[in-house]
Amino acid sequence: MNPKLTAETFWQFSLDWYAQPGFEALALSLQDEYGVNINMLLLLCWCMKRRVMLTLPQWQTLAQAISKHEAELKEHRQVRREAKGSSRYQSLKDEELQLESAQQQCLVEVFNALPVATASQTAFNPSAAGFIHLFALRDHKTALDRLKQAINIR
Repeated sequence: MNPKLTAETFWQFSLDWYAQPGFEALALSLQDEYGVNINMLLLLCWCMKRRVMLTLPQWQTLAQAISKHEAELKEHRQVRREAKGSSRYQSLKDEELQLESAQQQCLVEVFNALPVATASQTAFNPSAAGFIHLFALRDHKTALDRLKQAINIR
């Protein structure tokens, strides 16, 4: 079975998950300290919750697909951070959310083209392992602890 995802349902899932107490701090620390893409982290959370299995090559395909979006987002994020306290800050933050949404749409399109499967309740889900390898987190205990907390926030 290849579970389908829509941009709207993923955006709503992301807003709900991001609003959980503690998730924002975990996600931002993984992003800022370890280079983790938060939209991909949210996709991992979605996959784990629904027992959807993604392999390392599939994570790599997703990362490659959003690489242009990611470069644009990083540049915009830096501009927004530098504008903190200025009159432009809120509009830059709103623009950043639009860029995040576009990146999510790209993730959804590529995800839906991948041949993915779901795990039984007792089966090992390789999604987290592939994600850990993609972002080279294996040797970073703090990152692994934060990732585990982020996945299990709900």
